Amino acid sequence: MGNNGFVSNKILKISSYQSGYSLVEISLVLGFIVFLVGIATLNLFQYQHSSQLASTANSFIADYKEQQIKAMIGDTSGSGALSNYGIYFGTTSYTEFQNSYGTNNFTVNLPLGLQFSTTLPNSQIIFLKGSGMVSGYTSGKNTITVTDTVNGAQAILTVNQYGVITSYSQNGSGNQPTAPVLGSIVFSPNPATQNTTVSASAPFTSYFPPDTASWNWGDGNNTSGSVTENNNSGSVSNNHTFTTLGSFTVSLTITNANNASSSTSAVIAVIPTNGYCNANLSHTNYSGANFSYQNMCEVNMSNATFNNVNFTDAILTLTNGSNTSFIGTNFTGVSANGVNFSNSIFTGANFTNAVLTNVNLSNSTYTNANFTGANLTGANMNNGTFTGATWSNTTCPNGTNSNNENNTCVGQ
Repeated sequence: MGNNGFVSNKILKISSYQSGYSLVEISLVLGFIVFLVGIATLNLFQYQHSSQLASTANSFIADYKEQQIKAMIGDTSGSGALSNYGIYFGTTSYTEFQNSYGTNNFTVNLPLGLQFSTTLPNSQIIFLKGSGMVSGYTSGKNTITVTDTVNGAQAILTVNQYGVITSYSQNGSGNQPTAPVLGSIVFSPNPATQNTTVSASAPFTSYFPPDTASWNWGDGNNTSGSVTENNNSGSVSNNHTFTTLGSFTVSLTITNANNASSSTSAVIAVIPTNGYCNANLSHTNYSGANFSYQNMCEVNMSNATFNNVNFTDAILTLTNGSNTSFIGTNFTGVSANGVNFSNSIFTGANFTNAVLTNVNLSNSTYTNANFTGANLTGANMNNGTFTGATWSNTTCPNGTNSNNENNTCVGQ
């Protein structure tokens, strides 16, 4: 009997061990699993929105800089004339435009849950043709904000009168932008002199250091960039010597520790060692160069390419510009007495308030050119093509005013 009791008790204990978990225990375990899944889902949801805000900010910055560069280099987009470029901000989209909002629009919609707000006048920013500066810039009204309405995170950009993004911050639960943000390239001296060293630099912000950089000098040469950074901001620089004349598009690329990169570019002109006057620039390409306020007397620029060049208020006295392309070039306020512009192309060129006395304009094309306020006294316009040209308060070759000649100087 004693042994039977022992066996019975042992069987009872084994049976109790094999009875499984109670309903209360199962409920607690399931509840904990649901809790963990909920946290993971919430974290994943927040991460997706954080990444969405950062990637949207990066995409917008790239489009912003592209619009400014178009204005600076004189991209005509087929219109035949230099144009301003800008961006209009709606609540859930931004629209890229040429000249003014409502013409040649391209709209980019923000991802669901993101919204724009700005302090910009009329909710738009316009980059001026030739310079890329901000039209009607007002201090204190220069911020652009992207808000994530789900988690309240914001990406805030501040710009200056030159259109440079001077600061970028992100608050709330969002991450900083994955790619560095580059400012504009600055050259010294500018223009550069042939066979003389020029320095180039650009500011940047980056939240994933260390950063590396590379320069493409536009003349077939590439070098690394010298990077200096501290507290998420810094600068990239290096020196280069151009051995040939012309204009060159210099590109800078910066890459952070996450292998995300950003690029920007700028045009620099390389001029002869002895300067402009009496220089031989024939058979060269200076497209996109800035020669504003320069004294370029008696320069030989024949058989060359000077498309989308800025000659604002320059002196071109007795210069030879024959057989040359000046498409989209800005001659506003230029002094060009006795210049030879024969057999050349000036489609979309701007001669507003230019002094073109005794200039040879014969056998050249001036389609859609603007001669508002220009002085053409004594100019030779024989066999020129002036289709679509603008004549307003223009002094014609014979000394009459275009306003009194049916708004044209053709045949005068």
